[in-house]
Amino acid sequence: MQTKLHLSFDTETKEIQFSTEVTDTLYQGGQATIDFRILGRDAIVPIERLVFGYSIYDVKYPEQSDELVIEEIFPKGNDVYVATDQNPLAFRNITLTPTHNYRIDNWYNYNQDVYKKSFSFTVGKTVQPYESWSWNDENLSWEAPIPMPTDTASRPQWVEQLGYWVVPDSGPDVEEGAPDYEIS
Repeated sequence: MQTKLHLSFDTETKEIQFSTEVTDTLYQGGQATIDFRILGRDAIVPIERLVFGYSIYDVKYPEQSDELVIEEIFPKGNDVYVATDQNPLAFRNITLTPTHNYRIDNWYNYNQDVYKKSFSFTVGKTVQPYESWSWNDENLSWEAPIPMPTDTASRPQWVEQLGYWVVPDSGPDVEEGAPDYEIS
């Protein structure tokens, strides 16, 4: 699963909006994207004096202080924004820890006025590979109900219908008509 974070600033209402979306795609756990849009009344929004940024914190309540994960300011370097067509103005891929709680502090300096808002979110887990597997909060991964054998010549494969691991056997001594695996 991939977590998508959408942030927008409306130049008319001066509101900062935040939404999340979890997609059912095969991304590594903790993969997230973040995009920033500047909205306005017209199709093309003038933004000559816009600077904005964000900070993402891993929330460690209440026993520890929150840990800064990433922060950025836009535009980068000597770049200057002039106008936007309301498509994402900036886009980032970030890696966060699945199932952790995060806070994003977002701010916009627009026409020399500063607007700030914070939002909380949780990053999704990877796609569950099999119905019988359960999530391990300590290892942050899915685990089979039976540990995978490690003492085999070839890599075992989980067979959900059987509920156990099988080791493919493709050696020359396999009898014709015999199953193509060993039961572990």
